[in-house]
Amino acid sequence: MTESFSEKAKSEACAAATKYAAAEIYGFFLAAARFSRSEISLSTSSESVFARAIELIRLAFDLLVDGMKPAVAAGKRFSLKITDRDKIKRVFDAFGYAENTAAPRLNLAVLETENEKRAFLRGFFLAGGSISDPEKNIYLELRTTHASISREALSLLIELGFSPKRLDRGGKYYIYFKSGSAIEDFLVAIGAQSCAVRFMELVVLRQSNAEVTRRMNCDNYNTDRIASTSSAQIAAIEELLASPGRGELPQKLLETAELRIANPGASLAELASQSSPPVSKSCIQHRLRLLMQAGGDLKRG
Repeated sequence: MTESFSEKAKSEACAAATKYAAAEIYGFFLAAARFSRSEISLSTSSESVFARAIELIRLAFDLLVDGMKPAVAAGKRFSLKITDRDKIKRVFDAFGYAENTAAPRLNLAVLETENEKRAFLRGFFLAGGSISDPEKNIYLELRTTHASISREALSLLIELGFSPKRLDRGGKYYIYFKSGSAIEDFLVAIGAQSCAVRFMELVVLRQSNAEVTRRMNCDNYNTDRIASTSSAQIAAIEELLASPGRGELPQKLLETAELRIANPGASLAELASQSSPPVSKSCIQHRLRLLMQAGGDLKRG
C-alpha cells in the first residue's frame, strides 16, 4: 500500500531528536484517546508513531507501559495503555496537575522554551494530526477530545506565530490550517523539513496546473466566441456582397469584408494588423459593425 503524505510527515517527525521527550509525550497524551487519573491510552495505525510514544515515555518518566497491543495485520491499530495508579500519578505530577485534577488543562509552565513548545506540537500532531494529499487539497488538522486543550493549543500556536482556525464537531475538537505556507511552516516546526519542502512543491504544481486549465478554458471560450461571431459576420457579408448593393460599399468597407471572409478564425486585433494600411482594433470593429448593419438592412428589404 502506498504511504500517504500524512504518514510520510509522521515518519519524518518520528526521526527527530528526542531531547525534549517530556514536552513531546505531553502532546501525545493531550491528543490521546484517554488521559485521566484512571487510564492513559492511545492508539495509532503507524508503527513508527507507536514506537516513538513508548520510547518517549521511557525517556521522560523511566516508565514501561502496562499494556501494549501491536498491530498484526493490515488495517489493525497499535495501542498502548497505562493503568497503574502510581505510574499515572508520576505522569500527572510531572506536568504539574493537582491531586484531584480530572479534566486535563494545558500547563504552559512545563513548556517554557520555544523548543519545548515545538516538541509538544510534534507529539500533538503524531497522536492527533493528519494532512491531506496536497495534490488534491490543502488542509492540516490537529484533533483532541478535550475542548479546553483545543482552545489552549490554539493559543499556543498563535503565540508561535501561526493563525489556525478551530472547529468543534461530533464530540471532537479540531484546529486546522488551510494555507499552504502555514502548513509548510508547521511541518518545519515539528521537524518534518523534507515533507515541508515537498508539500510546497506539490501545492505550487497543483496551483500551476489549475492556472493552465483556467487559461485553456479561457482560450477555448475565446476561440468559440470568435468563431461564432465570425460566422455571423461572414454570413451577413456574403449576402451583402452577392447583392446589387455591393457597388455602393465604400472601398475600405469592401476591403474589410474581403479580409474577414479570407480570415474566418482571426481575432479583431489580427484583422486590424492585416489591414492595408494597418488600423486600430476599434476601427476594424466599427467597419464590421457597419457591414453587419448593412447586411441586416438588406434582409429587412
